[in-house]
Amino acid sequence: MNDPDLILCLECGRQFRALGSHLPRAHNMTASEYRAKHGLPASYRLAGRAIREAQSERTREMLADGRLRPEPAAATEAARTAGRGQRTADDLARQAEIARAIPQVMIPDSGKRADGRDAVKAREAQRRRRAAQAITAR
Repeated sequence: MNDPDLILCLECGRQFRALGSHLPRAHNMTASEYRAKHGLPASYRLAGRAIREAQSERTREMLADGRLRPEPAAATEAARTAGRGQRTADDLARQAEIARAIPQVMIPDSGKRADGRDAVKAREAQRRRRAAQAITAR
């Protein structure tokens, strides 16, 4: 059966719409390792025609809408100013609430940590590291 919407896996002989997730799961190899093993060029597509056409259409739509820019510098600037990664006050409050709910178990002052270090000295070292990080973060 030669369906152009499917691609044949040269490792197991089964057909798939795309090999991107099949190769690491079933054969523990990356796409580049697969291509090298079977002597395929780097441009060899690992997806069937239907998948490739759908991706091309999505890309064309994103270019037309301005969500995707072909110039790398413009794309980098758009990503930098997109506002992702900025936590709001609500996010910070929710995270603080979650952190407060985590039980804080401290080793007694006379105890030893699992790595054999004295608990008091380990806490002091951690406080110094956090203070140094707070200074460099400013």
